[in-house]
Amino acid sequence: MSNSLQARLSIGLTLLFCLFLLLASTGAIWVLRHELNELLDSAMAETGQRILPLAVVEIINRNPQMQASDSVAHSIVSLTAHDEHLTYLVVNRRDEVLLKSHNADTGHFNLQQTEGFEETASHRVYAVSAVSGDFRILIAETLAHRRQALWESMVALIWPMLLLVPLCFAGVWWFVRHRLQHVVAYRNAVMARHSHHLETIHIEGMPDELESICESVNHLLITLNQALSAQRSFTANSAHELRTPISTALAQLQLLKKNLTKPENIQRAEQLERTIKEQARLSEKLMQLAKAEGGNLILTQSVDVIPVVQLLVHEYQLKTTIPLRLSLPRQGCLMLKIDTDAFAVLLRNLLENAIKYAEPEAGIDIKLSGTGQLSVINDCEALPVALLQRLNEPFVRAVAGGIGQGLGLAIVQAIVNACNARMQLFSPIEMPQRAKRERGFEVRIQFSL
Repeated sequence: MSNSLQARLSIGLTLLFCLFLLLASTGAIWVLRHELNELLDSAMAETGQRILPLAVVEIINRNPQMQASDSVAHSIVSLTAHDEHLTYLVVNRRDEVLLKSHNADTGHFNLQQTEGFEETASHRVYAVSAVSGDFRILIAETLAHRRQALWESMVALIWPMLLLVPLCFAGVWWFVRHRLQHVVAYRNAVMARHSHHLETIHIEGMPDELESICESVNHLLITLNQALSAQRSFTANSAHELRTPISTALAQLQLLKKNLTKPENIQRAEQLERTIKEQARLSEKLMQLAKAEGGNLILTQSVDVIPVVQLLVHEYQLKTTIPLRLSLPRQGCLMLKIDTDAFAVLLRNLLENAIKYAEPEAGIDIKLSGTGQLSVINDCEALPVALLQRLNEPFVRAVAGGIGQGLGLAIVQAIVNACNARMQLFSPIEMPQRAKRERGFEVRIQFSL
């Protein structure tokens, strides 16, 4: 059975209706059988009481001198060929047959039967006497005829009910769907919520049983939104507050370095300068991460991202000796609904990450397809699966204690989430001509067109 509440309710209510219908039909058939037997028994008795006087007159008129003890059997000639559901015998006091219907079989009768009803294996027989018991009529009806009459009555009763089952299911399905439309709307509203869209949900007409759940969910959304906002604000404010003292310290150090004369002091100053610059880059990365996690980067109108890709690849090619190979779609443009600044931050982090770990002679491949797929591939040692699954988390590095802050792919992942894209990491690289290589790393992002 489907997990849908609508399907479960519709099927369950229809099965319950069928059960009640079956119970009602069973009771109706039992009453019908009882009433049909009463009706047919009454008809047999009425027929016997009507035929017997006529039969006695017929017997006496045929032989006026005949006594009740005489035995001369006569059969009534049928006017036309037909099936007889009722057959009869007229017998005298000595149980000798005096008159019988044209199709009567004496083997179906108990000639010693007194007045009233009896039932054999194949017939139901009624007996009644007249003329002080000198004449007695036995009327038999086949049980098969009664069963056929009962079956035809049952079919006439049941087939309209069977037609009601699909109609009932359709009606219940429509009713349940109509009554659950508010629940479906609430479900869609909950599914639309994500880290950048945590507004409370208000749906009119919700059932009373779900009101408390809606209130709890809204309270949870408010709490979650406040926690995420506080986290993003703390990260952004901390990074912003660090920029000024870091810049000041760097400026003071560069000024101090100009006044140094001893080589060992100059070397120490340069090492300290590199450390401060690294902290400045960390502050910048934290600002990018906070912005990516806190904003909605989907635009209402599409923009062409190819000029951004060409500009950044050209910029980084001037900064590095590693070859950057760019592959663009044939149509010469790619329209995406994404903020261009955010796309530039995403590509910058991908290029910096690739340059950081790529083998210099192998180069880096940047591929942008017309389907909205961006791939950045560099040659390096294959990464373990456990590390690959965590590489897009903050402060996780491909090499423990290596260069960088471990924030590049985390920033990319945050931007990907904010624009409803999908990012996949591969290592070793999956190639069209071979399932896997022993080396290489690829970041593959699929944007929505």
